[in-house]
Amino acid sequence: DGKGSQASTGFAWSLYHHTLELFSHLFPLILKLPNKQREKSFKKSLGKLFLWGDGFRSGKLESVLDQSDSLRETVIESLAAVGKILLYGK
Repeated sequence: DGKGSQASTGFAWSLYHHTLELFSHLFPLILKLPNKQREKSFKKSLGKLFLWGDGFRSGKLESVLDQSDSLRETVIESLAAVGKILLYGK
């Protein structure tokens, strides 16, 4: 089911994966809103997040982040902030 492979690739990838999953689950709800501009913006953001992570599969994200504590901190903080916004709207 893919969940085992998520755990083996590290915390940052797992955070990315779950944020993308949450984003994807919210998309059908966004489509029901009358605001087409918001729908376009949400779709564009979802696409950007997907493309950003696509190059980091199979442990590559962890390999890159292992080279810089500062980069690791920034990426994890950014992913956590996106997830928080998706969950709480803040």
